[in-house]
Amino acid sequence: MIEQSSKEYDKLENEKESILTKLQIKTSDYNQLNNDYKRIKNNYDELSKKKPDKKLKQRNKELEKLLKDSENLIKANTIYRKTYEYISDAKNKQSVKEAFQHNLKLWMENENLSNVKAAELLDVSVSMIAEWKNGRTALTVKTIQEVDLVLCEYFECSVYELVTVKVEGEEEC
Repeated sequence: MIEQSSKEYDKLENEKESILTKLQIKTSDYNQLNNDYKRIKNNYDELSKKKPDKKLKQRNKELEKLLKDSENLIKANTIYRKTYEYISDAKNKQSVKEAFQHNLKLWMENENLSNVKAAELLDVSVSMIAEWKNGRTALTVKTIQEVDLVLCEYFECSVYELVTVKVEGEEEC
């Protein structure tokens, strides 16, 4: 019994280390995005001080778009980091499982989807859908990336809300 617990502990420790490594990578991505954002903003500020001509106006529009895209990427990265940290915390496992199970069932009921069709739309196996619906398997950092686009768009919510909020009826998160 102790040997089995020790193996389970080692497995959880390895998974924890893997998740922490991924979070460090995400943090470096975030830092790079933040640096790019600051550089673009500085360029934008400098250009906006000068008298614009046609080329500068066009470049200004391009920089504004890049700036907005960078802001959106930073926001999305921050939400993903928050979600990964929440999902990775063992004390949240049950609440993640319950919230996601509820939201998945609601989506499938509202859209009248079978397990097969839901699996196809989410690009996961039919058995994974069944395990999530029955609460046997919790959503993981690995699997959240497979389902977040479809379900977040449907519920008009963030990936964090998808795993922490039980949506009622057809309301948004």
